[in-house]
Amino acid sequence: MLAEFRLYHKAGGNHQDLKVPEGFWHFGTCMRSIVVSLEDHIPNSLKSYDFYRGESAYRFLLEVICGMHSPLIGETEILGQFKNFHREYGKVWPSLLQEIFQALNADAKQVRQKHLQNIGCHSYGSLLRKTLAADIKAMHFLGAGQLVEEILPWFKKAQFPMSIFTRDPEKHRNLKTLDEKVHLHPITDIAGEEKGAVLVVAAPVSAQWIQSQCQLQDYAQVIDLRGDCQQDPLPHHNLKTLHQMFHKIEKQKEKAVEVKSSAQQMIIDTANQRYLMEKPRPFGWEDLWACS
Repeated sequence: MLAEFRLYHKAGGNHQDLKVPEGFWHFGTCMRSIVVSLEDHIPNSLKSYDFYRGESAYRFLLEVICGMHSPLIGETEILGQFKNFHREYGKVWPSLLQEIFQALNADAKQVRQKHLQNIGCHSYGSLLRKTLAADIKAMHFLGAGQLVEEILPWFKKAQFPMSIFTRDPEKHRNLKTLDEKVHLHPITDIAGEEKGAVLVVAAPVSAQWIQSQCQLQDYAQVIDLRGDCQQDPLPHHNLKTLHQMFHKIEKQKEKAVEVKSSAQQMIIDTANQRYLMEKPRPFGWEDLWACS
């Protein structure tokens, strides 16, 4: 079964315009492009891709769908995308490819159950999402830098509106492509709608300036991600600081490194067992003893 499995991989982007010939199937995510096949020849459109075959192809895809190559180890979004891919094309696949994907699904479930559950969060976006109360009315971002770009994708499914206040809204129009609920405003417009909202401070402005521009105590929660938040503290009854979040993230990263190592070994062993189970035995099972 695995000897005929072929996989092509390229990091980055969905590659939605990728053309693959008959007998090849494309699986795209926001972070990678994967093509699977049972064909021996390599199409021109895939010659720039990394190529895997047999056991190594199976092992690599199992790593991907277990979240081992994701920024957040063990994340489940990639597993959902894998299942959608299987559901969309599984009925037209050759029976051999169907068997391989059924095995991948079963093995991924085992790896996740044994090693990748309850490992916490180790990104600002994931931690922030877990920190917020359930009854948020809105979220205000003060600043529009890289940190905000990292956080926004974690709130794609949020039901509340999000406003970004920045010195140059036109410069950050790309942030609206991350989420249609995002509204961009000049930084001086931050006052006026604080009641029940969450304020995320991600701009190098002083605590005094923030207090002069808005009614800080009207915010339900303040997340202060300024580098100098300890030296220039914001007075608020429900405050989380960059240093508090960083400490928690580092603890979770230490745990994730240990988990990743044990999960990786299980994936290697699982792929190897799959390969050995189907390896041809020209002399029957007796050949296992031929070298003893």
